[in-house]
Amino acid sequence: MFFIGFKFLNKFNLLNKGFIFDGYYLVKGLSKFAVKSLAKNSLKIARPSLEATEASLKLTRVESLPKNLQTRPKWWKSTIDHLDANTPKDANGNFIDAKTLKPITGKKHIGHQNVTWRQYQENPENWLKTRDQVIKDYNDISNLGYESGSSNSSHGAKTKGL
Repeated sequence: MFFIGFKFLNKFNLLNKGFIFDGYYLVKGLSKFAVKSLAKNSLKIARPSLEATEASLKLTRVESLPKNLQTRPKWWKSTIDHLDANTPKDANGNFIDAKTLKPITGKKHIGHQNVTWRQYQENPENWLKTRDQVIKDYNDISNLGYESGSSNSSHGAKTKGL
């Protein structure tokens, strides 16, 4: 059996960030199918005596994700403008927290309501999306709302109605 050659791995800085499985050098976060597809289009060489184990990996959760999902996108101005115009306010003009339904008295935060950023990152359906598709999904108005800092950062508040 063959696996992705050293030249290919070094070019993409993938060497020593994976493990050998079924004769293929797997990079953490890529499926066996993806690695086989890459192997067909790269330099094939005989498997050398390389002992790479999963225990030797020191990747963080984010480093193990595809590149297009490793950094959080920025909010579009149109997203902020839409939330400003459509988020309910109380009698004092304070925005209402989308999760707790209480007025936001301090700094308002934009929060994901149904699918958090982390859940989005870890969903395999999103791994092959382009960066532009990720940014568009991140700014999807149907999944966003203003929250207080405490309900956004703690993830303690549950979205009403779910």
